[in-house]
Amino acid sequence: MKRLFLLIILLLIPYDAMAENPKSFTDKASGIEFVFVKGGCYMMGDTSMSYSEPVHKVCVDSFYISKYETTQEQWKNITGNNPAYFKNCGLKCPIENISWYDIQDYIKKLNELSKKNYRLPTEAEWEYAAKGGENYKYAGSDNPDEIAVYNISYDGSIQKVGQKKPNDFGLYDMTGNAEEWVLDVFETYENAKHQLNNPVYLGKGFGRVVRDQDCFSRLLVGIAYRFDDSPHSRWYTRSFRLVLPIK
Repeated sequence: MKRLFLLIILLLIPYDAMAENPKSFTDKASGIEFVFVKGGCYMMGDTSMSYSEPVHKVCVDSFYISKYETTQEQWKNITGNNPAYFKNCGLKCPIENISWYDIQDYIKKLNELSKKNYRLPTEAEWEYAAKGGENYKYAGSDNPDEIAVYNISYDGSIQKVGQKKPNDFGLYDMTGNAEEWVLDVFETYENAKHQLNNPVYLGKGFGRVVRDQDCFSRLLVGIAYRFDDSPHSRWYTRSFRLVLPIK
């Protein structure tokens, strides 16, 4: 009787509630670990940085995002090569020395193997994930020493992923270690005219947006820091992480 009652209750529960998204999974082809991020609204930007103004409200849908910056090993798993400048750092260090276009080729191969629809995060998704549902200056703390690899001497290199504390979404190195390419074409927020829901700017322009600062930065500005570079550019402290949208 108890089993029958339980079955009736389960049948009455909406499917969406039963099929709640798991908090994490690992892509089998690449080895990339993904964390579930529940969507929401937040104030994007910062008044203390000219390219991050004006502050404006945006909302993003739920998505999965890489727990760490993509590593040399995860790049090699898909492409068979390792173009990193800091190879001596090891396969658990962020892949770098790759262009925005190189990443698109990587994603195409990964999607063919995994039968999924991975992509770079939009700026809005990236900043939302970096904030971790909190309002810290940096990704996970107001004290950068807790969560960021930075201020490394120039005879050193980037570090293995996950060496400092994660933010409240369980994401590592969203402040410091490597800069990160995102999806958007670079434009001022005033000209981009972000819509409220799931904004992304893919309009006129050539430069692509880069978020975060690298391990050599002596002073970390904050989560909202953004700049642009040519999508052909390869830099030895610039990496990326991926997003899997939830349909």
